Amino acid sequence: MTTSTALDTRGGVTAPSSAGRLALAAAVTLVLSGIALALFFSNVAYVFGPINDVLLGLTFVLVVPAILAVRRLAVDVTGSWITWLTYAAVAGIVLLVVGQVLLVTGSMSLGMSFITLSVGVLPFMAWTVGIGILALRGRILTPGVGFWGVGMAVALVLAAATWGVLPMGLWAAFGVVLLLAFTGFLVVLGRAMVALERGH
Repeated sequence: MTTSTALDTRGGVTAPSSAGRLALAAAVTLVLSGIALALFFSNVAYVFGPINDVLLGLTFVLVVPAILAVRRLAVDVTGSWITWLTYAAVAGIVLLVVGQVLLVTGSMSLGMSFITLSVGVLPFMAWTVGIGILALRGRILTPGVGFWGVGMAVALVLAAATWGVLPMGLWAAFGVVLLLAFTGFLVVLGRAMVALERGH
């Protein structure tokens, strides 16, 4: 691990420990959103659809401090590209969250929300792969962050590539794998950031 990964531990939500705890909270809201989505598709109650939308949006909001904290940790070893990747990821999350809010309030159709969700998540996934590669190379955080980050990206690609091709039941299995990979990434990222500041 390079010395730059522990240089900046200022207070606020983008301090490593605070951002790490928010990432762990995001893992919880993500799992709850997955449960709500499963209940919605099981026709338990319509309300679980909007609950899933709200929880998914909240999940990404909670990840933003970690994205900003990683930029502070990595900028000395990456140069400016991590900054631009950070801006893109945050902008994508803003688009995604706005889409979820408009969907829940009835101001946007489900079809349009799929577009904002898809476009918004792409720069976030690029950020995930970027820091994943850095982590696997030992430049920042831990290799576990890289493993789960790259694994999540692979799961997303598989889910997107098989949409409408495989039977819905089998495609749903890819969705579960993606949920588990995303949750694992958030847990490992959060724990690594909390441990980083404790080590400092």
